[in-house]
Amino acid sequence: MEVKGFLDGNVNLFGVIYPTYRLFVLFCSILIGLLMTVLLLKTRIGITVRSAVDDSEMVNALGVNTPRVFMFVFALGAALSGLAGVISGPLLSTNTGMATAILVDAFVVIVIGGFGSLMGAVVASLMIGQLQSFGALLFPKFSLALIYLLMAIVLIVKPSGLFGEKK
Repeated sequence: MEVKGFLDGNVNLFGVIYPTYRLFVLFCSILIGLLMTVLLLKTRIGITVRSAVDDSEMVNALGVNTPRVFMFVFALGAALSGLAGVISGPLLSTNTGMATAILVDAFVVIVIGGFGSLMGAVVASLMIGQLQSFGALLFPKFSLALIYLLMAIVLIVKPSGLFGEKK
């Protein structure tokens, strides 16, 4: 007897058959993204984190333990990284060297979106995802180079990134 989970199977969306597990991953990523946005932009913790990143000496002088704030941010990032690994593990081939490819993609997202810009990271990740998908479909031999070409164009046109601010 075979046990079937609620995430097995497919869903028909506008005439397209889509795997249920991929919809679950999409839902989880949107939910976590919204929760992190609210945490960073609307809570006292988020204000403290953003202030500590911007001017840690001043925040420390105001009585906030900035090393503890940075430890909290690191721990939250590690927890979210583990959650992402657990959720995306069934979709990806997991191995010990997979962090390298993910780090390169994250670096490109940060450069294109602009350092320190949450909106820039979202827009850049969507642009890179579309470029990878359509690049693999239309130009399979050059799909990887298209991402770096986009990064080079953004750096030439606007060195601070699409949503980055000049310091």
